[in-house]
Amino acid sequence: LLLEAAKFRIRSKRIRDIVQHINDTLFTGRRVLAVHIRRESTDLGCDDARRYIVCPDIKNRGVSTQQILKAILAAAKSSDADLVYLAHAGNGPPELVNERHFLVNALKQDSFLDDVFSLSQMNELSSFLWDSNFHNQQNDENLAPFDISLIEQEICSTAHAFLPSARSTWSATVTFDREANSKRVFRPMDASIPSANPNNIER
Repeated sequence: LLLEAAKFRIRSKRIRDIVQHINDTLFTGRRVLAVHIRRESTDLGCDDARRYIVCPDIKNRGVSTQQILKAILAAAKSSDADLVYLAHAGNGPPELVNERHFLVNALKQDSFLDDVFSLSQMNELSSFLWDSNFHNQQNDENLAPFDISLIEQEICSTAHAFLPSARSTWSATVTFDREANSKRVFRPMDASIPSANPNNIER
């Protein structure tokens, strides 16, 4: 039923217009691997039997930043992506406060990618829309925090390929959207950790 409902899910015109502007301005027709990283500061997503990105106990039950980086690179190569878009709202334990910036910079150093983008913070997205004249072309309505989540979901739903996080309803929503439209979705990156088999991470 959720998959059937996803066939009819359409985000608002304003959200779709913003994402189209991002596509035209940043992505410019290139193949995008969209990645969603779900971090949490509580142990509700932890499991003693498996490692999950949502688990803040990185050493014993979570997933390290380096493991995430390897999973992203493996998916980017497998999907023949030109660039990566990273949806990462932050959260997580204090020691991971700079994880998003580290991943963006580390991915940019990989020669096979054209570029890496992340607009997960309101100030970043707002600045981009102003600097690229979107507001002058459309409207000057301010963004709300929930708008960013919807915008990034639309980016992830329409990208060339998608790499989700396990135990995330956000990632699950995007996965349903993509599967309903026969778009490429990888298994959650947690699924390949710690065994980490890059050749067996696609759904």
